[in-house]
Amino acid sequence: MQKNLAAFEKRNVSIYAISVDNPPETLAWVKKRGLTMPMLSDPKQKIIEKQFRLRNPEREELAIHAVYILDEAGKVFYRKIGKRRPMPPEFLAAIDWRFRKKAP
Repeated sequence: MQKNLAAFEKRNVSIYAISVDNPPETLAWVKKRGLTMPMLSDPKQKIIEKQFRLRNPEREELAIHAVYILDEAGKVFYRKIGKRRPMPPEFLAAIDWRFRKKAP
């Protein structure tokens, strides 16, 4: 997602990520990867489990990969949940389709 951050920003889209790691571990990972997007920490999975029901049944200490894209009103118009990592081109296409804008 970080590699495609400029493409999201051109579309006026903000990205937030949530990690199951403790804040110090999350911060170390953010620094190691050079991430500039906001990274939230949810080690007790209060948001991951209670809000989104994304606890991984095979490995409960992990969450299932998920992406939610919301419009200006906060309504989800695209959701991708799965075991594989998200693919930014899919999300950019969904955003372009939803707002009927050509990619910059």
